[in-house]
Amino acid sequence: MVDWKKVGKIIVDGPLDYLEDKIQEAIDEGELSKALSIVRNSVKKNPKKADSWLDLADVLCDMEGYGEAVIAYEKALKIEPKNSYIWYNKSYVLHELNKYKEALEACNHALKIDPDDVTFLVHKSDLLLHLEENTEALTTIKKALELEPDDVDALTTYSEILSELGKHEDSLKISKRLVKEDPDDPEYWTALSHDLMMLKNYDEALKAIEKALSMNPYDEDALNNKAEVLCELGKYKEGLVLILESLEVVPSNDDAWLTKSKILSYLNRQDESLDALVVSLSLNPRNKKKIIDEKAFKNIKSTERFRRLVS
Repeated sequence: MVDWKKVGKIIVDGPLDYLEDKIQEAIDEGELSKALSIVRNSVKKNPKKADSWLDLADVLCDMEGYGEAVIAYEKALKIEPKNSYIWYNKSYVLHELNKYKEALEACNHALKIDPDDVTFLVHKSDLLLHLEENTEALTTIKKALELEPDDVDALTTYSEILSELGKHEDSLKISKRLVKEDPDDPEYWTALSHDLMMLKNYDEALKAIEKALSMNPYDEDALNNKAEVLCELGKYKEGLVLILESLEVVPSNDDAWLTKSKILSYLNRQDESLDALVVSLSLNPRNKKKIIDEKAFKNIKSTERFRRLVS
C-alpha cells in the first residue's frame, strides 16, 4: 500500500469538505466499498473539480487499485496541469506499479513546477536508483540534502544510494546517525545491520538485527538479513528455517528468495536453489547483477540452467 505519509495529498477547502469528512469516516471504519461509492458519486456530480478526482484516487489507492488511481490523477491533471502535488502523487502510484520510467517522467513534471521540493527530489532519487541511474541518483539526493540537511527521508535514501555504489563505510556513518537520532525505529536498525553485513562485521550486524526484531518481529528485511548472516557464518540450516518463515510473512520478497537460493546452493540442493533463483529474478530482474559473482552459487554456476538465467 502507498505510504501516504510521504505522498503530498492535496488539501482542498470549499464545498466538498463535508463530503471528504464522510469519505474519511467510511475509510476509518474499514468500509472502503462505501467510501468508493461516495467518491464515484462525487465525481459524477463534480467531474470538473480536481479534488473529486483526487478523492477517488486516494480511495482507490487504499484499495490497492493503483491502475485506476493513475487514471483518476490524469483526470485531475487535465483540470489542474500545474499542480505539482498531483504530478507527484501520480508518480508515486506509478512507482507502486513498478513503472519506474513513467514515474520518473511524472516526477520530473512536478520538479519543473517546484524544483526545490525536497520530497520530490528524494522520490526522484529513489526512482533513479530503481532504474540503476546511480550517479544521477547521487547528484539528485545531494541537492535535496543541500536544501534540507537533516531530512530523514533524504538521509535514508542517500545511505541506500551509497550502499548501492559500494560505499558501505559512508553508508554506515549515516545509518549510525539515524539510529542515534531515533533508536526506536526498527527500520534504522535494519539498515544499520545491512551496512555492517556488507563490511563483514557479522557480530555487530546480528546485534542490530535483534534490536530491529525486538521492535518488529515480522520485519521482512531484518529476517532476511539475519538469514544472510547465519549463512555467512555457515549456519545454513538455521538460516533456511528463518528465510522460510520470512517468506511466509511476505512471499513476494525478492531478496528473501535470493537468500533462500544461496542457502540451498550451499546445502547442495541444486534444483531447489535454481527454482528459488528463478522466482527471485522474476520478482526483480535487477538481482541478475547480484548473482554473477556470488560465491554461494559455486555449486550451480556450471549448470546450463544457471547460465541461461544470467545470460
